[in-house]
Amino acid sequence: MKASVLIIMAGALFFCSCATNKTFKTEEKQMLVDNNTPLIVKVNGDTIKGKEASLPSGLHTYEKWIKLDGEKISSNGIVALQDGKTFYGKYSYDSSYLWAKQIKRGKINLYYYEAQHPTGIATPWGSSKYDSPLYFAIQKGDEPLKHATAGDIAERLKDNKEAYEKFEHQFGGEEKNGLPKQMVKHSDVLFDAIDIYNRGS
Repeated sequence: MKASVLIIMAGALFFCSCATNKTFKTEEKQMLVDNNTPLIVKVNGDTIKGKEASLPSGLHTYEKWIKLDGEKISSNGIVALQDGKTFYGKYSYDSSYLWAKQIKRGKINLYYYEAQHPTGIATPWGSSKYDSPLYFAIQKGDEPLKHATAGDIAERLKDNKEAYEKFEHQFGGEEKNGLPKQMVKHSDVLFDAIDIYNRGS
């Protein structure tokens, strides 16, 4: 394969990635509440506002605390956090949890998160390369936030014919349980289907 073709393919992949990130960031901004004020939401629904809120990051990513105005607070009893840029919901799984970014709100709430996986490919320095695919989490009504395959989302849309058919035409119905790569690639269809559902009577 000629070098010029490789450059074009690399450029196309880069453009696709940037377009996807831009789409998700646009949706994130629309989820901000209270004029983007940093805040935390407790299990009982109480909201505590501050000037700065943040989640653990780097080597501390999996530690169970959040910060509000510089003070560490146990994340037990906290279900959501807004840092001024993104609204996060706590997604619990097995005996742990992570913070997922909200991108749709209404009768159906949609979130996404990244999870690192080793690729099995070694770097020149001997360490393993990691892939960071996007995953979705969904919540309908009072149900807890849970991991969402295409089938999970289709099942929650099926009582709205227009939303279900739009989604099913691109991604398939309730039987589809694969990884959400196609939903990331065609996120405009996913978002439109959720919007149609949330606007419905």
